Amino acid sequence: ILSENVRNCLNSMVTKLLHEDNMTSECYLRNCKRDFLVAFLKMVESNVDYLNIELSTAQNKVNWVKEHPSDTQMLAGYKEKRDELFIKI
Repeated sequence: ILSENVRNCLNSMVTKLLHEDNMTSECYLRNCKRDFLVAFLKMVESNVDYLNIELSTAQNKVNWVKEHPSDTQMLAGYKEKRDELFIKI
């Protein structure tokens, strides 16, 4: 399991690669090494899995607070966090 700092660094690199390089170009992808593409795919899959777990956790918190309505501010905070995670995915 990657530490949070390593994950953040790798996420920044992936984001930069996706936005600055032309990863949608077939010509670009043909010039990439297969090992790189496999590693890149694994990294993206890992990120999606990680975000799905975070999103599920956030949704569980929202559901729990909905069932135990004691603090509407807490519910709003959990919903906001969940929505931020959903946007990342």
